[in-house]
Amino acid sequence: MRPSRNQQINQALALLDRIVALIEAGDEGPAVTLEHEPIIPPETVATIRCKSPYWKDAEVRAAILSLYGRGSINDASALLKAQFGPERAPSRSILARLYAMIAEAHLKSKA
Repeated sequence: MRPSRNQQINQALALLDRIVALIEAGDEGPAVTLEHEPIIPPETVATIRCKSPYWKDAEVRAAILSLYGRGSINDASALLKAQFGPERAPSRSILARLYAMIAEAHLKSKA
């Protein structure tokens, strides 16, 4: 079931609040860590095979999974870059491919 429009707006506002907090923190590091329970079951995640270095990085993978379905790719990309730096964070296009891969695995697990 899809979240209601109000839930989507609340999620977007929460992401924007995090981005503002991360930007204000500057060089001090992220003020907020990405700690959400992923909406994808662990059994489904275990079936995903990907050669991307971002997927092989356990911390980045956990953050990607926690952000999946909770906002736009632009918001997720900004949060990942603030959390891990531009070297470890995937670009928006790679993040979109990873999200598509996660969605495909999620749909297969429901079938």
